[in-house]
Amino acid sequence: ADLVNWTDHGAIPAAGRNNRTTNGAAKWASNAWAPDALHKKINGKEKFFLYFANNGSGVGVLTSDSPIGPFTDPIRTELVSKGNTPNMNDVVWMFDPGVYYDEASNEGYLFMGGGVDGRDASNPKTGRCMKLGDDMISIDKSTVTVLENPYLFEDSSLIKIGNLWYYSYCANWNCGGGQNINGVSFGNADILYMTNSNPLGPWGRSQLAGMCFQNTGTQRLDNGGNNHHSIIFFKDQYYIAYHSRTTELRQGVRAVDPQSGGNEHDGGNYRSTHIDQAEYNASTGKITCKGTLTGTKQLEYLNPFQTVQAETMANQGGIQIKGVGDTVVTDIQKGDWIKLKGVDFKDGCKTFAARASSKNGAVIKVTKGSPTGEAFAYIEVPAGGSMTDIAPVSCNSIEGVNDICFVFSGELEFDSWSFK
Repeated sequence: ADLVNWTDHGAIPAAGRNNRTTNGAAKWASNAWAPDALHKKINGKEKFFLYFANNGSGVGVLTSDSPIGPFTDPIRTELVSKGNTPNMNDVVWMFDPGVYYDEASNEGYLFMGGGVDGRDASNPKTGRCMKLGDDMISIDKSTVTVLENPYLFEDSSLIKIGNLWYYSYCANWNCGGGQNINGVSFGNADILYMTNSNPLGPWGRSQLAGMCFQNTGTQRLDNGGNNHHSIIFFKDQYYIAYHSRTTELRQGVRAVDPQSGGNEHDGGNYRSTHIDQAEYNASTGKITCKGTLTGTKQLEYLNPFQTVQAETMANQGGIQIKGVGDTVVTDIQKGDWIKLKGVDFKDGCKTFAARASSKNGAVIKVTKGSPTGEAFAYIEVPAGGSMTDIAPVSCNSIEGVNDICFVFSGELEFDSWSFK
């Protein structure tokens, strides 16, 4: 709720036709790339839909009654593919779904596609948009429309602001020294957006309205690469989520590039998600965002006087997450830690309680500010290996809003915690 601390509910097992995913819901799919999601109430019940790309061969959909799963495959095949969807033969890459459900009109739409592959780079015509059925797991095939957006590469995102639909995408790598269309200046792999009062278009050169997020390499966030994003509206503010290779570069990850004769280079193909606040100008309709890698302003403080899942964190060192949906922090070793930001202790606390397990016994230390900060609480996790609700123990009082860290003395699993 604060956009700073996050609860990790585990990896969704989506693609079932590979040697990496256990119990993947889509048994026909080998991969689950670039997902997008939406929520809709159907027949009075909350429903969540996850749309994903099976590499470049088609788009699938999973459903759940909860955003944390379990997800199931309702149609057991691609939702969109060259074989079952019209107007798809010229799409190079059948991937990167961007979806949006408009509560005002009770309508949902899906945008997808991309690739240049010898076509006119300034108008490859490899994107498609279409209306979703009322059930969100079918397509109105009569609505499949060719997108003629300038310099399309990949990466669709869709949002409605007022009465205008904003369709945004990643430009391709053929922009040369830069392009200017309709007064919109942009370069290679920048995120562009188009606007239209009709979500089914027409989507062409005249609808190009802005450039909202430069390539991460241009912004010096990393060494560059493809540029994926999503424009989000949350608590009266717009944000852009995007990915960057910063984490792998900071960790010194090395990879082999088969196209360079097997030479090693910095970074592999791992992109971690970031989110930054976007600026929306209501008078001009323009959206802009700069990447910071530092995250957004905290929207509210975390309440420690309730049961907090241990997998809630702003940062961490060394730990892993086990499970899907109902998860625990696992693979904890001596010196590992979890950090939370903006925890509001108000007038102070008296006790600390936790739910944890340890084979040989361990201690959880709670510190102020950083893993090496002043300790104000300790709790012993008994040996035995069983998940246990450990009785509250007295702690030193800490007042007001603080960043806190849980620091671990040895092997254990950690499920939840609370203060009183």
